[in-house]
Amino acid sequence: MINATITGNLGSDPERKGDGPVVINVASANGYGERKTTTWCRVALWGKQAESALTHLKKGSSVTVCGFMYIREWSADGKSGQVLEVDGTRWEFRGSKPESNNGRRALTSQEAYSGMIDDGMPF
Repeated sequence: MINATITGNLGSDPERKGDGPVVINVASANGYGERKTTTWCRVALWGKQAESALTHLKKGSSVTVCGFMYIREWSADGKSGQVLEVDGTRWEFRGSKPESNNGRRALTSQEAYSGMIDDGMPF
């Protein structure tokens, strides 16, 4: 397995379908000017990490996610491709963009740290 740490902003609100994981889509920008690129990563969160994400995260939230990275192949309507995915084991709230706050107060770093869940992972 490949350990991954992803830092970026959510492109949409966290979503859960049925009893599955909570899924967040994280955009990470690299470079600047004409050389600026954005890489999207789909992250699946489970258990208490998932419940916490549903409560605290929204589109535009800045997060750091740790987990195990893999590439999943897909096919639909005669097209196929690959998508980068992470099974998230831990996430950390980094705040949110002021323009996307929608009246909700951003957590201070102390509040965010105290809200992190210890899942027994060594990192």
